[in-house]
Amino acid sequence: MNDRTLALEIQGLYKISLEMQLQCLECSTIQTQNSHLLSLPLHIREEQNTLGVKVRSLPPILCIQLKRFRNMRGYTMKLNCRVTFPETFNFSEIKKDAFSADFTQNDRRYTLYAVVVHSGSAICGHYTAYVRHRVSKRWYYADDSHVSQSSWEEVQKTYGGRSSATAYMLMTPVWSKTSSSSSCPPSDPISDNKPDKKRDSSSSLSTSRPLSEACEAEKTQTNNATKTKSHIWTKPELLLFAPVILTFRFVPHAASLRWDQPPTSRPEMLWRRSLLAALLAVAVGVYLLPSPIDPKPHILKGPPPALEGPLAVNTRLQRGRRLFAGKLHGPESFTADGNSNVYTGTVDGKLWRIGPDDSLVLIAHMGQDLPECGSSTDYEPVCGRPHGVRLDRHGQLIVADSYFGLYSVDPKTGEKSLLVASSDGAAGVPFAFLNGVEISSQTGIIYFTDSSSRWGRRHVKLEVIELNSLGRLLSYDPGSKNVTVLLDSLYMPNGIALSPDENFLLLAETSIGCILRYWLKGPKAGTKEVILDNMIGYPDNIRLSDHGTFLVGMTTPRFQKFLPPFLDLIAPYPAVKRFLAKVVPLSWYNLLLPRYALVLELGLDGQITGTLHDPQGHLTWAISDVFQHRGRTYLGSTDLPFLPILEVWDSY
Repeated sequence: MNDRTLALEIQGLYKISLEMQLQCLECSTIQTQNSHLLSLPLHIREEQNTLGVKVRSLPPILCIQLKRFRNMRGYTMKLNCRVTFPETFNFSEIKKDAFSADFTQNDRRYTLYAVVVHSGSAICGHYTAYVRHRVSKRWYYADDSHVSQSSWEEVQKTYGGRSSATAYMLMTPVWSKTSSSSSCPPSDPISDNKPDKKRDSSSSLSTSRPLSEACEAEKTQTNNATKTKSHIWTKPELLLFAPVILTFRFVPHAASLRWDQPPTSRPEMLWRRSLLAALLAVAVGVYLLPSPIDPKPHILKGPPPALEGPLAVNTRLQRGRRLFAGKLHGPESFTADGNSNVYTGTVDGKLWRIGPDDSLVLIAHMGQDLPECGSSTDYEPVCGRPHGVRLDRHGQLIVADSYFGLYSVDPKTGEKSLLVASSDGAAGVPFAFLNGVEISSQTGIIYFTDSSSRWGRRHVKLEVIELNSLGRLLSYDPGSKNVTVLLDSLYMPNGIALSPDENFLLLAETSIGCILRYWLKGPKAGTKEVILDNMIGYPDNIRLSDHGTFLVGMTTPRFQKFLPPFLDLIAPYPAVKRFLAKVVPLSWYNLLLPRYALVLELGLDGQITGTLHDPQGHLTWAISDVFQHRGRTYLGSTDLPFLPILEVWDSY
């Protein structure tokens, strides 16, 4: 059989004939055209999946693709929602309007034999498969070259929900009566080849129960047939599981995937060559794989400062308590009104009001209200993520949503008004990651930061590793509705705070551990200067305290231990960064983040006057904001599921 004939034979096994219908919206005319697919797409979010398509005929092997990847607002995201499926599909139970008029396979039934599983997100993932053996009917789990016995209960765990390991492709050969007509107990492809291993006496395969002569003969005939065929895959199995095989990575010796007998020992030389070939294939694949980042070398000013003087370690941040555990997830920034109400936004795209009695009231959703909001950053482009929040002179909440843009929100009704859309941006460059907000009480001008024109908030780790200078400081005039770029080429500009006289503002460049002063008035107006560099950590929001100093939340400390900090080590080496971005999942970088909380207090000249520490993370860690209101200090975070507060402030 040549390649073309084999390809056509495989196509015939999977070919689904369809009737495509196109309706004219003005004249109601319907045009019909016949087409075909090799897999049946199932849109798991829509209530109906016909979309003008009707099935004309079904193939011997039906592949059902669960459409778990969706493009929303320019972002690709994975849908981990729960989708159940049975072991047997009976098309007589499906609505008739899903089929064309000439469909005649009403009694067709399919039995599930393989499930392709995707683990991870839309950015980084891995494919595995569950496959049911055609003789023993037992399920096996295949992960690259490793195959292990599994069960239907394990397959059902891929339905979805909170787990990222979800079913992506279902493969169902047409059900055959002859496949289940034998009365003999099924043979096991693994245990049958291990005669020395005793079987469970409760098993149907127990050697204590003699087989009938017919069954013994059938078993012998099956074993002999297996031995005469290819010891890797028989042709029907190859055709059946071809799409599953194609999802696996390159394996030099596919014999490790065989079903009829366990892996046997091979000569040492062959094993070494196989290992070398596998390593070479991986190396070439990683080298050819494009890196998502384009880093430039960056040389830091020096090692981190010593933990002495005002930076000396203490436990002042442990003198607090947590509020709203499990109710507020990632309260990132805060503001307050004259009635002692405090406002914040969370990772699920919601805006909240905290009353003087610590009551919690939902104000608005920045995006869609989905059950998955807050479960993964993949949903943030749809659910929204409010970062900076402030109250303007008219009592309206000004919210910088990282994905959607700059908003004005009525704190009483939750009504939202879009001031500047992220897609519009400024100076011809869209916003990708709106972050900090500050409002002038004198002019009403809104100052805000766009941390990057390339990376969104859900890719903040790539932004930090790449160390680019694609951020901007901007202003919005509510009167003229004009957006002005004040500074560009900034390294992840984040929090901003006006001085008490509003002559200047401070701005945190998070990715390089630096704080700038930008002059708004006086002879230096329109210029910037560095007031704090080579910091002990990476600054997030900057707030004016209730006693005239600046408070800086440190999202991650930067300590010198046995080795320099991780980001310090890789900063000068773009090749290392590109490699890491290729092979290391973003979630793994969380392992490098210590559970250490740190707050800096700065004088108006930018010098450190005091610090608060929580070395063990007893109260909190990774602080994003430090907001003081009527004697209480609120400590923000980007992801933690609670709100830490201090009732007493002590920085000395």
